[in-house]
Amino acid sequence: KQGGNETWANNYYDRSTEFKIRRKGCTLTAMAMAMTTLGDTINPGELNEWMKERTYEEGGFSGLSVNWKAITIHSDSTIVYKQNIDNKIFFGDTSKATNPKSIDNYLEKCNLVVVKVSNKGNNHWVLITGKKSDGEYIIQDPGGESSSLSSYNNKFWDFIVLNKNKR
Repeated sequence: KQGGNETWANNYYDRSTEFKIRRKGCTLTAMAMAMTTLGDTINPGELNEWMKERTYEEGGFSGLSVNWKAITIHSDSTIVYKQNIDNKIFFGDTSKATNPKSIDNYLEKCNLVVVKVSNKGNNHWVLITGKKSDGEYIIQDPGGESSSLSSYNNKFWDFIVLNKNKR
């Protein structure tokens, strides 16, 4: 979880002196959960510190935005990602929401998928780890609020697919 009693939850996110990981760290936390699942054990606090030491091009931050390439760089390319992000899409526009079935083939291949959902009118990133036989998407929510995508009306706007690099 990005909040709670974890020692890093009160660390400042990136170089911010305003936002702490507990408040703005869902992307960072989802990244760390996916990386750990795929074998690059790291917690959000450690990932935050690692990214702060780098330029954006080297896998660091750009303001409050993360560079998803950090996943591949930190794992020495043992983890790769496919980015499906269109930053021009307003996440609240339900007509532009991604059809969840578009990620089914990735989940069937045991990939992890990080998606951007709307949480009380704000961007929020969650990790999708699978799909149940009843069609429900199973998530790990950095905010600890939910265990299924249906809590977010099965709608998301952008996604990142992560898997082990098959060298």
